Amino acid sequence: MSVPIVLGLLIGIAPVTKDKSNVTLRQRVLAEYDTDGDGRLNASEREVLQKAGSPFAKKRPRRGRRRFDPATVKKHDKDGDGKLDERESRSAQAALSATWGKLVGVYQAFEKDQPVVKNLRKMESDARAGKIEDFPPDLFGWIRGSIERAGRGRRGRPRGHVLAEFDKDNNGRLDAKELKEARTAIARRKTAPVKPPSSKKPTGP
Repeated sequence: MSVPIVLGLLIGIAPVTKDKSNVTLRQRVLAEYDTDGDGRLNASEREVLQKAGSPFAKKRPRRGRRRFDPATVKKHDKDGDGKLDERESRSAQAALSATWGKLVGVYQAFEKDQPVVKNLRKMESDARAGKIEDFPPDLFGWIRGSIERAGRGRRGRPRGHVLAEFDKDNNGRLDAKELKEARTAIARRKTAPVKPPSSKKPTGP
């Protein structure tokens, strides 16, 4: 066989081999099971794939936006569409963080960045009794998260009030900017003077 013929065969074969190697597993699955050709697997197509014993049949859970209490949604739903868009969510989150920060100071809910369970429970009790004006129901979750954090001790991950308060983009973690803001705010709270409780003496007749 002559050299030109061999080269021609190689040139013709090489692209085919390259194309096969470039086909991903996802593309092969879609090619076989995406019967309607919409580029994704619907429920019935996944069922067929599952019967074939493929681990790709299960749909992966996707992280959604943070869910707010209906009362919070109603308060911050400026366009009246019944849900919070990105801007409205940021506004709601900022309002919750501001309220939480004030309540933490009033109830002295943290000492050296560690949750004070007794004071947190007092806050929760007062909120449920209606003693805290305009208390956002979302903060019940923040209280519970902080109490759970206390149970984990100092080695617990910041999944309680710190994450809830400073995770502005709601991605489940603190980036460099959010972490810096959290540290600054916590340091400011540590140095803030504590107001002594009022001790008014009853006046006699």
